[in-house]
Amino acid sequence: MYIIYHDIGGTHGPSIAAAIHLNELPSDEIPGKTEIEKLILSERFRTDSEGRLVFHGKDHYGHQIFSFARRYAPSMFLNAFSSIMTITKKDPKDLLYIDTMPFANTQMIIGGSYARRAGLASLGRPLLILGILQAYPQLSSLVWKTQLKLEP
Repeated sequence: MYIIYHDIGGTHGPSIAAAIHLNELPSDEIPGKTEIEKLILSERFRTDSEGRLVFHGKDHYGHQIFSFARRYAPSMFLNAFSSIMTITKKDPKDLLYIDTMPFANTQMIIGGSYARRAGLASLGRPLLILGILQAYPQLSSLVWKTQLKLEP
């Protein structure tokens, strides 16, 4: 199965959810700022991820975990991936789309914009980390609910 965590920017919420899913971040407690910053500075937090599937790894069941920046067209994204699955003769039910956008708070949006688009990482990154820490319980809960769907 392919699990795709997605939102408008595809970088912060989906990548944090993917890291929780893969046990790279804890699911039962909020990590420290250092853990979040280390992940943010990793290769997976690319500024050119729009329209690209970013592979994060395989979970303990062998499911492939991705993040995706879908911009403002979620239905086009869902339709396109379902069509690709049909064309390649794979079951579209093997795709699970998880929208992290409901958990993107103001700090994440403004901090991410400052850090990525405006090139003001020193201003944006602390705000982004604060937003991630505030949204962390909801993102962790979302991942937990996703993992329940995947259990054999």
